[in-house]
Amino acid sequence: MNLTSVFTISLFLVLGFTFDVCASDATCSDVNWQGCITDLISRGRYDTAYHSLLPIAEKGNSDAQIGIAILLNAEPGLSSTKKMNKKDRELLALPWIEKSATAKNPEALAWLADGYKFGWFNFAINEPLSTCIKLIKTSSVGAVSECRKRHDK
Repeated sequence: MNLTSVFTISLFLVLGFTFDVCASDATCSDVNWQGCITDLISRGRYDTAYHSLLPIAEKGNSDAQIGIAILLNAEPGLSSTKKMNKKDRELLALPWIEKSATAKNPEALAWLADGYKFGWFNFAINEPLSTCIKLIKTSSVGAVSECRKRHDK
């Protein structure tokens, strides 16, 4: 399986397996944005998908925010990030992951937890913080900021 396939499958998972075709290549409506973005991604239209998804993410939709993070971090990715190294792409994606994690988006919480576990996003490896963030999904912990107060070195 090539990186494009892995990237497309990741977005399909995040956006809910919707496979509707876009009414327009230019933008996606707020009503059916998941299907439209999925269609654009499946056709390799990453820049159009990004520009269609950005206004929805900026409105606070946590699924759209993690979609933006995936588009920024992935290969082949956007034309503006193709020549960037992985660390720089991770740093571009991080603010969107954190916004999404604040809304308790499970995908974003998993990325943050793994970031602390494996040292992604230039994070220092911190197993207790990683474990704490994983527990947010089960509501035994309130927020990422609470975990950081308890476990950040």
